Amino acid sequence: MIITISGNSGSGKTTFSNMLSSFINFKLIDVDLIVSKMYNNKTMCSKLHKTFGDCVLDENGVVSKKLVGKLVFSNLNQMNILNNLTWEYIEKEIDKEIEKYKNVIIDYKFLPITKYFNISKFNILIKVINDDERINKIAIRDNVSVDYVKSREGFVPNYKEFTFDYVLVNNFTDDFKTKSMLVINDIKERIL
Repeated sequence: MIITISGNSGSGKTTFSNMLSSFINFKLIDVDLIVSKMYNNKTMCSKLHKTFGDCVLDENGVVSKKLVGKLVFSNLNQMNILNNLTWEYIEKEIDKEIEKYKNVIIDYKFLPITKYFNISKFNILIKVINDDERINKIAIRDNVSVDYVKSREGFVPNYKEFTFDYVLVNNFTDDFKTKSMLVINDIKERIL
């Protein structure tokens, strides 16, 4: 069984995903971790360097996730090139996890535009009321500027175009945990 958790960066997807995973004992697949690990894959780094050139190399000559991000977050065409180049690798890694664990929760902001959204038992959206607060939290968490966070915000699915089984609003208070537990308990009942 697959459960997807979607939402903008910093919305609380990972917080909710961890809670849900611990309560229903499903394997959590954090796609952002797969993407980070991809930058340790020599074949993928070679492809990234060949495609984007030396501007994605850090001072040690190593392909940098941050430099790739700077390049693609400001340019939709470059973002599409990156997605076309990397998605097959990312999808294979997700599929390996699904094959191994069977019951999984996938945490990724782009899930509605993937095959996993259509084959999921439950699709959950986490959204926030205060985008400025979310963006400031990301800037602090990732040690980047608010402007940099805003620059990478443009390339997310329009979640309004998709139907979700649950929509949780994170107002960054304990109320979010209370609402999360209501959804988790409902899911537990529905899968048992």
